[in-house]
Amino acid sequence: MSSAASLADLFSHTSNIYGNNIALEFEGRHFSYKDLDNQTNNLAHYFTSLGVKAGDRVSFLDKNSDLYIMALGALAKIGAVCVPINYRLMLPEVSYILKDSDSKFLLLGQDYLMLKDFLDDDLKHLTCLAFCKNDRDVPAIEEQLTNETAAPVDYTPAPEDAYLQMYTSGTTGHPKGVLLTNQVLKDTLDIVDNTFVMFDQTMVQLSAMPFYHIAGMNTLLIALHSGAKSVITREVNPVEILKIIPEKNITIAFFAPVIIQFLLMTPGIEDTDFSCLENIYYGGSPIAPSVLTEAEKVFNCNFYQVYGMTETMGLTTILMPEDHKKAGKLLKSCGKPFTGITVRIEDADGNEVGINDIGEVKVLTKSCMAGYWNKPEATAKTIDKNGWLSTGDAGYRDEEGYIFIHDRMKDMIISGAENIYPAEVEKCLISHHEIADAGVFGIPDDRWGEVVCAAVSLQPNSAADEKSIIKYCREKIAHYKCPTKVVIMKELPRNASGKVLRRELRAPYWKDKDRNVS
Repeated sequence: MSSAASLADLFSHTSNIYGNNIALEFEGRHFSYKDLDNQTNNLAHYFTSLGVKAGDRVSFLDKNSDLYIMALGALAKIGAVCVPINYRLMLPEVSYILKDSDSKFLLLGQDYLMLKDFLDDDLKHLTCLAFCKNDRDVPAIEEQLTNETAAPVDYTPAPEDAYLQMYTSGTTGHPKGVLLTNQVLKDTLDIVDNTFVMFDQTMVQLSAMPFYHIAGMNTLLIALHSGAKSVITREVNPVEILKIIPEKNITIAFFAPVIIQFLLMTPGIEDTDFSCLENIYYGGSPIAPSVLTEAEKVFNCNFYQVYGMTETMGLTTILMPEDHKKAGKLLKSCGKPFTGITVRIEDADGNEVGINDIGEVKVLTKSCMAGYWNKPEATAKTIDKNGWLSTGDAGYRDEEGYIFIHDRMKDMIISGAENIYPAEVEKCLISHHEIADAGVFGIPDDRWGEVVCAAVSLQPNSAADEKSIIKYCREKIAHYKCPTKVVIMKELPRNASGKVLRRELRAPYWKDKDRNVS
Protein backbone atom coordinates (compact mmCIF):
# COMPACT_ATOMS: atom_id res chain seq x y z
CA MET A 1 0.00 0.00 0.00
CA SER A 2 1.25 3.49 -0.83
CA SER A 3 2.03 5.58 2.23
CA ALA A 4 -0.08 8.54 3.29
CA ALA A 5 1.49 11.92 2.49
CA SER A 6 1.18 13.11 6.11
CA LEU A 7 -0.22 12.08 9.46
CA ALA A 8 -3.33 14.13 8.65
CA ASP A 9 -3.74 12.23 5.39
CA LEU A 10 -3.25 8.86 7.13
CA PHE A 11 -6.75 8.93 8.65
CA SER A 12 -8.68 9.66 5.45
CA HIS A 13 -6.34 7.40 3.47
CA THR A 14 -6.98 4.35 5.68
CA SER A 15 -10.69 5.17 6.03
CA ASN A 16 -11.07 4.80 2.27
CA ILE A 17 -9.18 1.49 2.23
CA TYR A 18 -10.22 -0.27 5.44
CA GLY A 19 -13.57 1.40 6.14
CA ASN A 20 -15.50 -0.51 8.78
CA ASN A 21 -12.56 -2.61 9.98
CA ILE A 22 -11.86 -1.93 13.66
CA ALA A 23 -8.88 0.38 14.09
CA LEU A 24 -8.80 0.93 17.86
CA GLU A 25 -10.18 -0.90 20.87
CA PHE A 26 -9.84 0.57 24.34
CA GLU A 27 -11.64 -0.42 27.54
CA GLY A 28 -14.72 -1.68 25.74
CA ARG A 29 -14.87 1.06 23.10
CA HIS A 30 -14.35 0.26 19.42
CA PHE A 31 -13.64 2.67 16.57
CA SER A 32 -13.49 1.67 12.92
CA TYR A 33 -11.18 3.36 10.43
CA LYS A 34 -14.16 5.41 9.19
CA ASP A 35 -15.00 6.35 12.78
CA LEU A 36 -11.42 7.40 13.39
CA ASP A 37 -11.39 9.69 10.37
CA ASN A 38 -14.73 11.22 11.39
CA GLN A 39 -13.82 11.72 15.05
CA THR A 40 -10.47 13.31 14.19
CA ASN A 41 -12.39 15.72 11.94
CA ASN A 42 -14.76 16.49 14.84
CA LEU A 43 -11.90 17.19 17.21
CA ALA A 44 -9.99 19.21 14.61
CA HIS A 45 -12.95 21.60 14.28
CA TYR A 46 -13.21 21.76 18.07
CA PHE A 47 -9.53 22.60 18.51
CA THR A 48 -9.86 25.28 15.85
CA SER A 49 -12.82 26.80 17.71
CA LEU A 50 -10.59 27.06 20.80
CA GLY A 51 -7.97 29.00 18.86
CA VAL A 52 -5.47 26.24 18.11
CA LYS A 53 -3.57 27.21 14.96
CA ALA A 54 -1.08 25.61 12.61
CA GLY A 55 2.33 25.43 14.28
CA ASP A 56 0.94 25.66 17.83
CA ARG A 57 2.33 23.18 20.32
CA VAL A 58 -0.20 21.18 22.34
CA SER A 59 1.26 19.14 25.19
CA PHE A 60 -0.29 15.81 26.23
CA LEU A 61 0.08 14.45 29.77
CA ASP A 62 -1.74 11.16 30.19
CA LYS A 63 -1.43 7.41 29.90
CA ASN A 64 -2.47 5.58 26.73
CA SER A 65 -6.01 5.81 25.39
CA ASP A 66 -7.94 5.93 22.13
CA LEU A 67 -8.58 9.65 22.76
CA TYR A 68 -4.82 10.25 22.83
CA ILE A 69 -4.52 9.00 19.25
CA MET A 70 -7.63 10.85 18.09
CA ALA A 71 -6.34 14.12 19.53
CA LEU A 72 -2.97 13.52 17.85
CA GLY A 73 -4.71 13.01 14.49
CA ALA A 74 -6.99 16.00 14.97
CA LEU A 75 -4.07 18.32 15.65
CA ALA A 76 -2.24 16.99 12.59
CA LYS A 77 -5.29 17.86 10.47
CA ILE A 78 -4.98 21.55 11.43
CA GLY A 79 -1.18 21.65 11.35
CA ALA A 80 -0.65 21.82 15.12
CA VAL A 81 2.06 19.81 16.84
CA CYS A 82 1.59 17.21 19.58
CA VAL A 83 4.11 17.28 22.44
CA PRO A 84 3.78 14.00 24.41
CA ILE A 85 5.09 14.30 27.98
CA ASN A 86 6.36 11.37 30.00
CA TYR A 87 3.77 10.97 32.80
CA ARG A 88 6.49 9.67 35.13
CA LEU A 89 8.19 13.06 35.29
CA MET A 90 8.05 15.36 38.30
CA LEU A 91 6.44 18.82 38.14
CA PRO A 92 9.69 20.78 37.53
CA GLU A 93 10.51 18.46 34.61
CA VAL A 94 7.03 18.83 33.13
CA SER A 95 7.24 22.61 33.53
CA TYR A 96 10.54 22.72 31.66
CA ILE A 97 9.03 20.91 28.65
CA LEU A 98 5.95 23.14 28.65
CA LYS A 99 8.17 26.23 28.62
CA ASP A 100 10.77 24.93 26.18
CA SER A 101 8.14 23.78 23.69
CA ASP A 102 6.25 27.08 24.02
CA SER A 103 3.04 25.07 24.38
CA LYS A 104 -0.18 27.05 24.14
CA PHE A 105 -2.47 24.23 25.28
CA LEU A 106 -2.15 21.39 27.78
CA LEU A 107 -4.31 18.28 27.42
CA LEU A 108 -4.51 16.37 30.72
CA GLY A 109 -5.66 12.94 31.76
CA GLN A 110 -7.92 12.37 34.77
CA ASP A 111 -4.98 11.48 37.02
CA TYR A 112 -3.11 14.69 36.15
CA LEU A 113 -5.82 17.37 36.28
CA MET A 114 -4.53 18.70 39.60
CA LEU A 115 -1.34 19.76 37.83
CA LYS A 116 -3.07 22.88 36.49
CA ASP A 117 -3.29 24.21 40.05
CA PHE A 118 0.48 24.01 40.52
CA LEU A 119 1.77 25.54 37.29
CA ASP A 120 4.36 28.31 37.54
CA ASP A 121 3.12 31.86 37.08
CA ASP A 122 4.69 32.02 33.63
CA LEU A 123 2.59 29.00 32.58
CA LYS A 124 -0.76 30.40 33.68
CA HIS A 125 -1.45 31.41 30.08
CA LEU A 126 -1.84 27.76 29.13
CA THR A 127 -5.31 26.64 28.15
CA CYS A 128 -5.94 23.39 29.99
CA LEU A 129 -8.20 20.72 28.54
CA ALA A 130 -9.06 17.20 29.69
CA PHE A 131 -9.22 13.96 27.75
CA CYS A 132 -12.26 12.65 29.66
CA LYS A 133 -15.28 14.06 31.49
CA ASN A 134 -14.31 15.24 34.96
CA ASP A 135 -15.61 16.97 38.08
CA ARG A 136 -13.20 19.91 37.87
CA ASP A 137 -15.01 21.84 35.11
CA VAL A 138 -12.13 21.34 32.71
CA PRO A 139 -13.44 21.08 29.12
CA ALA A 140 -13.14 17.48 27.91
CA ILE A 141 -12.49 16.44 24.33
CA GLU A 142 -14.43 13.22 25.00
CA GLU A 143 -17.61 15.31 25.03
CA GLN A 144 -16.94 16.38 21.42
CA LEU A 145 -17.21 12.85 20.04
CA THR A 146 -20.37 12.40 18.02
CA ASN A 147 -21.83 9.99 15.47
CA GLU A 148 -22.66 12.90 13.19
CA THR A 149 -20.47 13.11 10.11
CA ALA A 150 -18.03 15.99 10.35
CA ALA A 151 -16.80 17.86 7.31
CA PRO A 152 -13.17 17.26 6.35
CA VAL A 153 -10.76 19.94 7.49
CA ASP A 154 -9.71 22.42 4.82
CA TYR A 155 -5.98 22.32 5.49
CA THR A 156 -3.09 20.54 3.80
CA PRO A 157 0.06 20.17 5.90
CA ALA A 158 3.40 20.57 4.14
CA PRO A 159 5.88 17.66 4.09
CA GLU A 160 8.36 19.68 6.17
CA ASP A 161 5.78 20.51 8.86
CA ALA A 162 6.25 18.80 12.21
CA TYR A 163 3.34 16.80 13.62
CA LEU A 164 5.19 15.48 16.69
CA GLN A 165 7.75 16.92 19.10
CA MET A 166 9.08 14.19 21.38
CA TYR A 167 11.44 15.01 24.22
CA THR A 168 14.58 13.00 24.90
CA SER A 169 16.88 13.15 27.91
CA GLY A 170 19.51 15.85 27.57
CA THR A 171 23.30 15.56 27.55
CA THR A 172 23.54 18.94 29.30
CA GLY A 173 20.89 18.37 31.93
CA HIS A 174 17.79 19.38 29.94
CA PRO A 175 15.74 17.31 27.48
CA LYS A 176 15.62 18.23 23.80
CA GLY A 177 12.55 18.32 21.56
CA VAL A 178 12.94 16.00 18.56
CA LEU A 179 11.07 17.35 15.54
CA LEU A 180 9.37 14.63 13.49
CA THR A 181 7.80 15.81 10.24
CA ASN A 182 5.16 14.51 7.87
CA GLN A 183 7.87 13.62 5.34
CA VAL A 184 9.75 11.65 8.00
CA LEU A 185 6.56 9.70 8.80
CA LYS A 186 5.95 8.91 5.13
CA ASP A 187 9.56 7.79 4.65
CA THR A 188 9.40 5.68 7.82
CA LEU A 189 6.31 3.85 6.60
CA ASP A 190 8.01 3.27 3.24
CA ILE A 191 11.15 1.88 4.95
CA VAL A 192 9.08 -0.58 6.98
CA ASP A 193 7.04 -1.65 3.93
CA ASN A 194 10.18 -2.16 1.83
CA THR A 195 11.93 -4.24 4.51
CA PHE A 196 9.16 -6.69 5.39
CA VAL A 197 5.45 -6.90 6.21
CA MET A 198 5.29 -5.77 9.83
CA PHE A 199 1.49 -5.67 10.04
CA ASP A 200 -1.45 -6.33 7.78
CA GLN A 201 -5.20 -5.93 8.19
CA THR A 202 -5.62 -9.46 9.59
CA MET A 203 -3.44 -8.73 12.61
CA VAL A 204 -4.36 -7.59 16.10
CA GLN A 205 -1.60 -5.66 17.82
CA LEU A 206 -1.24 -4.86 21.50
CA SER A 207 -0.41 -1.21 22.23
CA ALA A 208 0.95 -1.37 25.76
CA MET A 209 4.15 0.68 25.37
CA PRO A 210 3.55 4.33 26.40
CA PHE A 211 2.75 6.76 23.60
CA TYR A 212 5.29 9.27 24.92
CA HIS A 213 7.93 6.71 23.87
CA ILE A 214 8.87 6.46 20.18
CA ALA A 215 8.35 2.68 20.23
CA GLY A 216 4.78 3.00 21.51
CA MET A 217 3.86 5.83 19.16
CA ASN A 218 5.59 4.45 16.08
CA THR A 219 4.16 0.94 16.44
CA LEU A 220 0.64 2.33 16.70
CA LEU A 221 1.06 4.54 13.61
CA ILE A 222 2.52 1.67 11.57
CA ALA A 223 -0.42 -0.51 12.63
CA LEU A 224 -2.90 2.16 11.50
CA HIS A 225 -1.09 2.50 8.19
CA SER A 226 -1.38 -1.26 7.67
CA GLY A 227 -5.06 -1.63 8.54
CA ALA A 228 -4.42 -3.71 11.66
CA LYS A 229 -6.56 -3.59 14.80
CA SER A 230 -4.86 -2.09 17.84
CA VAL A 231 -5.91 -3.03 21.36
CA ILE A 232 -4.71 -0.24 23.67
CA THR A 233 -3.91 -0.63 27.36
CA ARG A 234 -3.56 2.42 29.58
CA GLU A 235 -0.21 1.26 30.88
CA VAL A 236 2.07 -1.75 31.10
CA ASN A 237 0.45 -4.20 33.49
CA PRO A 238 1.88 -7.75 33.16
CA VAL A 239 -1.18 -9.42 34.73
CA GLU A 240 -3.51 -7.54 32.37
CA ILE A 241 -1.30 -8.30 29.36
CA LEU A 242 -1.40 -12.04 30.08
CA LYS A 243 -5.19 -11.85 30.22
CA ILE A 244 -5.58 -9.71 27.09
CA ILE A 245 -3.36 -11.75 24.74
CA PRO A 246 -5.64 -14.83 24.54
CA GLU A 247 -8.86 -12.90 25.24
CA LYS A 248 -8.36 -10.44 22.36
CA ASN A 249 -6.49 -12.85 20.09
CA ILE A 250 -3.41 -10.64 20.02
CA THR A 251 -1.15 -11.64 17.12
CA ILE A 252 1.61 -9.05 17.49
CA ALA A 253 3.16 -6.92 20.24
CA PHE A 254 6.11 -4.67 20.94
CA PHE A 255 7.74 -4.90 24.37
CA ALA A 256 10.80 -3.40 25.98
CA PRO A 257 13.11 -6.20 27.21
CA VAL A 258 12.29 -5.38 30.83
CA ILE A 259 8.59 -6.01 30.10
CA ILE A 260 9.39 -9.40 28.61
CA GLN A 261 11.31 -10.20 31.77
CA PHE A 262 8.41 -9.07 33.98
CA LEU A 263 5.96 -11.18 31.95
CA LEU A 264 8.13 -14.25 32.41
CA MET A 265 8.07 -13.65 36.18
CA THR A 266 4.28 -13.09 36.39
CA PRO A 267 2.25 -15.83 38.12
CA GLY A 268 -0.12 -17.51 35.71
CA ILE A 269 2.11 -17.27 32.64
CA GLU A 270 2.54 -21.04 32.66
CA ASP A 271 -1.24 -21.42 32.14
CA THR A 272 -1.63 -18.68 29.51
CA ASP A 273 -2.52 -19.69 25.97
CA PHE A 274 -0.17 -17.87 23.56
CA SER A 275 -1.18 -19.81 20.45
CA CYS A 276 -2.61 -16.64 18.84
CA LEU A 277 0.74 -14.80 19.10
CA GLU A 278 2.71 -14.67 15.85
CA ASN A 279 5.31 -11.96 16.36
CA ILE A 280 6.97 -10.15 19.27
CA TYR A 281 9.11 -7.09 18.57
CA TYR A 282 11.44 -5.81 21.24
CA GLY A 283 13.90 -2.94 21.60
CA GLY A 284 14.77 0.17 23.56
CA SER A 285 17.60 -1.52 25.42
CA PRO A 286 19.70 -4.70 25.12
CA ILE A 287 18.19 -8.01 26.20
CA ALA A 288 19.99 -10.74 28.11
CA PRO A 289 20.38 -13.85 25.90
CA SER A 290 19.09 -16.02 28.75
CA VAL A 291 15.87 -13.97 28.98
CA LEU A 292 15.43 -14.10 25.21
CA THR A 293 15.95 -17.87 25.10
CA GLU A 294 13.33 -18.42 27.81
CA ALA A 295 10.91 -16.02 26.09
CA GLU A 296 11.21 -17.89 22.79
CA LYS A 297 10.26 -21.13 24.56
CA VAL A 298 7.33 -19.63 26.50
CA PHE A 299 5.75 -17.48 23.79
CA ASN A 300 6.65 -19.83 20.92
CA CYS A 301 6.45 -17.16 18.21
CA ASN A 302 8.72 -15.12 15.95
CA PHE A 303 10.99 -12.57 17.62
CA TYR A 304 12.32 -9.37 16.03
CA GLN A 305 14.78 -6.98 17.67
CA VAL A 306 14.57 -3.34 16.56
CA TYR A 307 17.42 -0.92 17.27
CA GLY A 308 16.92 2.81 16.82
CA MET A 309 16.34 6.08 18.61
CA THR A 310 13.75 8.84 18.75
CA GLU A 311 15.87 10.84 16.29
CA THR A 312 15.45 8.07 13.66
CA MET A 313 11.77 7.32 14.36
CA GLY A 314 12.94 4.23 16.22
CA LEU A 315 14.42 2.57 13.13
CA THR A 316 18.03 1.70 12.32
CA THR A 317 18.59 -2.06 12.32
CA ILE A 318 16.50 -5.18 12.77
CA LEU A 319 17.36 -8.73 13.85
CA MET A 320 14.97 -11.04 12.03
CA PRO A 321 13.38 -14.29 13.32
CA GLU A 322 15.73 -16.46 11.24
CA ASP A 323 18.66 -14.71 12.95
CA HIS A 324 17.22 -15.53 16.37
CA LYS A 325 16.98 -19.19 15.38
CA LYS A 326 20.74 -19.25 14.67
CA ALA A 327 21.24 -18.33 18.35
CA GLY A 328 24.85 -18.09 19.53
CA LYS A 329 26.53 -14.70 19.24
CA LEU A 330 23.73 -13.32 17.04
CA LEU A 331 21.49 -13.01 20.09
CA LYS A 332 23.80 -10.15 21.14
CA SER A 333 23.49 -8.43 17.74
CA CYS A 334 20.96 -5.74 16.88
CA GLY A 335 20.79 -7.06 13.33
CA LYS A 336 21.25 -5.45 9.93
CA PRO A 337 20.00 -2.06 8.66
CA PHE A 338 16.43 -1.68 7.44
CA THR A 339 16.13 -1.39 3.65
CA GLY A 340 17.08 2.16 2.67
CA ILE A 341 19.07 2.84 5.86
CA THR A 342 22.88 2.94 5.79
CA VAL A 343 25.06 2.33 8.86
CA ARG A 344 28.75 3.20 9.18
CA ILE A 345 31.15 2.52 12.04
CA GLU A 346 33.59 5.43 12.31
CA ASP A 347 36.69 6.29 14.29
CA ALA A 348 37.23 9.64 16.04
CA ASP A 349 38.45 11.19 12.76
CA GLY A 350 35.36 10.17 10.81
CA ASN A 351 37.02 7.31 8.94
CA GLU A 352 35.17 4.02 8.48
CA VAL A 353 36.78 1.30 10.58
CA GLY A 354 37.40 -2.30 9.59
CA ILE A 355 35.41 -5.45 10.27
CA ASN A 356 35.11 -6.19 14.03
CA ASP A 357 36.77 -2.86 14.90
CA ILE A 358 34.91 -0.71 17.40
CA GLY A 359 33.84 2.84 16.54
CA GLU A 360 30.83 5.12 16.72
CA VAL A 361 27.64 3.96 14.99
CA LYS A 362 26.54 6.56 12.39
CA VAL A 363 23.26 6.39 10.47
CA LEU A 364 22.08 7.82 7.16
CA THR A 365 18.30 7.54 6.82
CA LYS A 366 15.25 9.35 5.47
CA SER A 367 13.56 8.57 8.80
CA CYS A 368 15.89 11.09 10.47
CA MET A 369 14.44 13.94 12.54
CA ALA A 370 14.33 17.47 11.15
CA GLY A 371 16.39 18.58 14.15
CA TYR A 372 16.06 19.60 17.78
CA TRP A 373 13.50 22.30 18.56
CA ASN A 374 15.24 25.69 18.86
CA LYS A 375 18.65 24.03 19.31
CA PRO A 376 20.62 24.48 16.06
CA GLU A 377 23.99 23.84 17.72
CA ALA A 378 22.82 20.55 19.25
CA THR A 379 21.32 19.57 15.87
CA ALA A 380 24.60 20.30 14.08
CA LYS A 381 26.51 18.16 16.59
CA THR A 382 24.17 15.24 15.98
CA ILE A 383 23.63 15.47 12.20
CA ASP A 384 26.55 16.44 9.95
CA LYS A 385 26.32 18.42 6.71
CA ASN A 386 25.93 15.19 4.70
CA GLY A 387 23.03 13.96 6.81
CA TRP A 388 24.89 11.36 8.90
CA LEU A 389 23.45 11.08 12.39
CA SER A 390 25.65 10.27 15.39
CA THR A 391 23.95 7.69 17.60
CA GLY A 392 26.37 8.05 20.52
CA ASP A 393 26.70 4.25 20.58
CA ALA A 394 29.97 2.41 20.13
CA GLY A 395 29.73 -0.77 18.11
CA TYR A 396 31.17 -2.94 15.38
CA ARG A 397 30.16 -4.84 12.25
CA ASP A 398 31.03 -8.51 11.79
CA GLU A 399 31.97 -10.36 8.60
CA GLU A 400 28.31 -11.00 7.70
CA GLY A 401 27.22 -7.39 8.17
CA TYR A 402 25.53 -7.75 11.57
CA ILE A 403 25.84 -4.75 13.90
CA PHE A 404 26.78 -5.22 17.57
CA ILE A 405 26.45 -2.47 20.19
CA HIS A 406 29.44 -2.64 22.53
CA ASP A 407 29.24 0.50 24.65
CA ARG A 408 27.89 4.04 24.80
CA MET A 409 29.98 7.04 23.88
CA LYS A 410 27.82 9.69 25.56
CA ASP A 411 27.57 8.14 29.03
CA MET A 412 23.83 7.61 28.55
CA ILE A 413 22.15 5.12 30.88
CA ILE A 414 19.24 2.99 29.67
CA SER A 415 17.13 1.67 32.53
CA GLY A 416 14.01 -0.30 31.62
CA ALA A 417 14.06 1.29 28.11
CA GLU A 418 14.10 4.84 29.57
CA ASN A 419 17.05 7.01 28.51
CA ILE A 420 18.84 8.84 31.33
CA TYR A 421 21.69 11.30 30.87
CA PRO A 422 24.07 11.64 33.84
CA ALA A 423 24.26 15.43 33.52
CA GLU A 424 20.58 15.76 34.39
CA VAL A 425 20.95 13.68 37.56
CA GLU A 426 24.22 15.39 38.48
CA LYS A 427 22.53 18.76 38.23
CA CYS A 428 19.95 17.59 40.76
CA LEU A 429 22.60 16.21 43.11
CA ILE A 430 24.71 19.38 43.02
CA SER A 431 21.64 21.41 44.02
CA HIS A 432 21.79 19.60 47.39
CA HIS A 433 23.53 22.03 49.75
CA GLU A 434 25.58 19.26 51.37
CA ILE A 435 26.97 17.81 48.14
CA ALA A 436 30.19 19.31 46.81
CA ASP A 437 30.66 17.19 43.69
CA ALA A 438 28.86 14.42 41.84
CA GLY A 439 29.41 11.90 39.07
CA VAL A 440 26.62 9.68 37.75
CA PHE A 441 26.94 6.46 35.75
CA GLY A 442 25.10 3.23 34.97
CA ILE A 443 25.73 -0.10 36.64
CA PRO A 444 24.38 -3.53 35.61
CA ASP A 445 21.07 -4.71 37.04
CA ASP A 446 19.38 -8.06 36.45
CA ARG A 447 15.88 -6.56 36.33
CA TRP A 448 16.26 -3.15 34.65
CA GLY A 449 19.37 -3.78 32.55
CA GLU A 450 21.06 -0.79 34.15
CA VAL A 451 20.35 1.43 37.14
CA VAL A 452 21.74 4.79 38.18
CA CYS A 453 24.68 4.97 40.55
CA ALA A 454 26.04 8.24 41.96
CA ALA A 455 29.48 8.97 43.33
CA VAL A 456 29.49 12.11 45.46
CA SER A 457 31.82 14.09 47.66
CA LEU A 458 30.29 16.00 50.54
CA GLN A 459 30.71 19.45 52.01
CA PRO A 460 32.71 19.65 55.29
CA ASN A 461 30.75 18.45 58.33
CA SER A 462 27.96 17.07 56.16
CA ALA A 463 25.66 14.46 57.69
CA ALA A 464 24.17 13.39 54.34
CA ASP A 465 24.11 9.66 53.63
CA GLU A 466 22.98 7.37 50.83
CA LYS A 467 19.37 7.17 52.03
CA SER A 468 18.89 10.92 52.46
CA ILE A 469 20.52 11.71 49.10
CA ILE A 470 18.27 9.26 47.25
CA LYS A 471 15.21 10.72 49.02
CA TYR A 472 16.28 14.24 47.99
CA CYS A 473 16.53 13.19 44.32
CA ARG A 474 13.13 11.52 44.40
CA GLU A 475 11.58 14.83 45.35
CA LYS A 476 13.16 16.60 42.38
CA ILE A 477 13.28 14.26 39.38
CA ALA A 478 11.42 11.21 38.05
CA HIS A 479 12.06 8.12 40.17
CA TYR A 480 13.54 6.09 37.29
CA LYS A 481 16.30 8.72 36.98
CA CYS A 482 17.21 8.65 40.67
CA PRO A 483 20.26 6.83 42.02
CA THR A 484 19.60 3.42 43.51
CA LYS A 485 23.13 3.40 44.90
CA VAL A 486 25.23 6.30 46.22
CA VAL A 487 28.97 5.99 46.83
CA ILE A 488 30.47 8.70 49.04
CA MET A 489 34.06 9.55 48.09
CA LYS A 490 36.57 12.03 49.42
CA GLU A 491 37.32 13.22 45.89
CA LEU A 492 36.04 12.29 42.44
CA PRO A 493 38.50 11.43 39.65
CA ARG A 494 38.87 14.19 37.04
CA ASN A 495 40.93 14.71 33.91
CA ALA A 496 43.29 17.61 33.25
CA SER A 497 40.45 19.87 32.11
CA GLY A 498 38.44 19.14 35.26
CA LYS A 499 35.85 16.81 33.77
CA VAL A 500 34.60 13.99 36.02
CA LEU A 501 35.87 10.65 34.69
CA ARG A 502 32.57 8.78 34.66
CA ARG A 503 34.11 5.83 32.84
CA GLU A 504 36.68 5.39 35.55
CA LEU A 505 33.89 5.36 38.15
CA ARG A 506 31.90 2.95 36.02
CA ALA A 507 34.65 0.47 35.11
CA PRO A 508 34.75 -1.68 38.29
CA TYR A 509 31.07 -2.55 37.97
CA TRP A 510 31.46 -3.82 34.39
CA LYS A 511 34.81 -5.62 34.58
CA ASP A 512 33.26 -9.11 34.42
CA LYS A 513 30.89 -8.27 31.53
CA ASP A 514 31.62 -9.08 27.88
CA ARG A 515 30.08 -5.78 26.75
CA ASN A 516 29.62 -2.48 28.52
CA VAL A 517 25.87 -2.20 28.01
CA SER A 518 23.18 -4.33 29.62
